[in-house]
Amino acid sequence: MFAFPAGWKPFSLGALAGAVAIVWTGFDALGWKTAGSAEMLGKRQADVASEHQKFRPFKEIDHNQVFATQAPQVSNPLFSAMPGSGRIGTGANTTLGTRFAGYAQQIQQLVAQKWHTGDVDARVQTAPVVIASFDLMRDGRIRNLRIVQQSTISSLDYSAQRAILEASPFPPIPPGFDKDSAHVEFTFELKR
Repeated sequence: MFAFPAGWKPFSLGALAGAVAIVWTGFDALGWKTAGSAEMLGKRQADVASEHQKFRPFKEIDHNQVFATQAPQVSNPLFSAMPGSGRIGTGANTTLGTRFAGYAQQIQQLVAQKWHTGDVDARVQTAPVVIASFDLMRDGRIRNLRIVQQSTISSLDYSAQRAILEASPFPPIPPGFDKDSAHVEFTFELKR
């Protein structure tokens, strides 16, 4: 038979459950109803989760809590992947190839973050594709930036060129690239 050390007492699971039943209930910092273990006893996890998402009137919200009277937007320009209101892709004449596709994606994303079309007339919804090309040196600097195919909108052409200039210098070309420079071509497609 097992003997407890001095001062220790045996307990039952019922006693443990009774001790857990004395827990808190309230609202967390985001305004969701929170429940301690006592409320969760005997409830399914889905039932408890749905209680957290019940609508509460504005008067029940904490005084310091920020809330909006409008529904949230489905898409917000702050979080969009392409700030240029369009699509940027690598052109057919890019010499990075599939072996360095991850690096090509990285510099494409850097250019996309810098592409802003605020100077383009807001009434223009689509435009012909702009193709820009440049030579990318091993250390990430660029040379010979030029617009290969212009759109009919000069401000769009300049915005594509400016995005590449502002994103440079790029990270160095990964080791294993056998040339001193790579020819890179980007296509800029405006879609609003």
